[in-house]
Amino acid sequence: ASQNTIRLAGKEAKMLEFKLLNYRNLQSGKPDPKIEKAIELTQERLDKSNFKLAKMKEKYGVEGV
Repeated sequence: ASQNTIRLAGKEAKMLEFKLLNYRNLQSGKPDPKIEKAIELTQERLDKSNFKLAKMKEKYGVEGV
């Protein structure tokens, strides 16, 4: 179960990275408060997701999933 959980967490992190890139592309030099807020919130979610993923990998001794 642990590898499945780690794999899912990794997929979530990748999805958030793509979402973040999409928001940044939408913004493309034009300040938009809604997009800036979406970027900020998505970055926070990505940071939390990456932190959890790292902790799980450490706990289960898994690398590169």
